[in-house]
Amino acid sequence: MKVKIGFFMYNTSPLFEITTAKYLAQTKHDTYIVGENDNIISAENVNICTDVIMTKDLCDELDALVVTGGDIRNIKNMSMLSEVINDLYKNNKIVASICSGNDVLLNALDINTDDEIHGVKTVDNYVLCASADAYTLFGVYLGSLLDIYEDNDDFYETIQFFC
Repeated sequence: MKVKIGFFMYNTSPLFEITTAKYLAQTKHDTYIVGENDNIISAENVNICTDVIMTKDLCDELDALVVTGGDIRNIKNMSMLSEVINDLYKNNKIVASICSGNDVLLNALDINTDDEIHGVKTVDNYVLCASADAYTLFGVYLGSLLDIYEDNDDFYETIQFFC
């Protein structure tokens, strides 16, 4: 079943953190760069057009949301983003984050982790977090949550290829 995945970006979000995740996800699903404005400037100084998403109806529109890293002070409507994250989570939809996006995601869900996130960590069935240096593994494991692999061999081949 094809699902819709939103990659939430804002000014200063590093594009490199989600490149592998978006590439792998779009092999089976529909992916969108979403944000509060119709475009953002990434950390790499790339102008990125986004689908404006800051509505409460996002839970009905998306099946998964990835919150990217960057300077989270650039997120203008944190309370609305938190509501969207909670709505998706309560409806058993995947929410994931990388780098400083972890702070946004975990705060929205009121989840406290005892230690800093290093590598890729599954917080529960529908919550995936990763440190910035694990962006490739993040993409591979997000793909697993999104059920993009045909079997375990396909999964391990993907790990060998990208990692």
